[in-house]
Amino acid sequence: MANGWVQIKKTPIFFFTVESGEHHLCVSTQSKVHQPHDVALYGFNAKPDQRYFFRVRMPRIGNTTALLLDPLNIDEAQLLLARYPHASSTVKK
Repeated sequence: MANGWVQIKKTPIFFFTVESGEHHLCVSTQSKVHQPHDVALYGFNAKPDQRYFFRVRMPRIGNTTALLLDPLNIDEAQLLLARYPHASSTVKK
């Protein structure tokens, strides 16, 4: 996925592979309901043979909805992976 995009649709759980090194995750909404500037960012340094887990959330805050991208620990990730169906991802070039 280096220097590329992964498109995920309509699921809270997804996964993809990255090489070791610095990576920047960007999540955005593509909906007529949400503002076009709804974006969440997270940077991390991937190490060999490590797994990283993230969760996208959209909690209501007052009259608006926030877009959040949170890192998860292994226990949180295992719980969510057991609870929700998984999505397939498509690498966009």
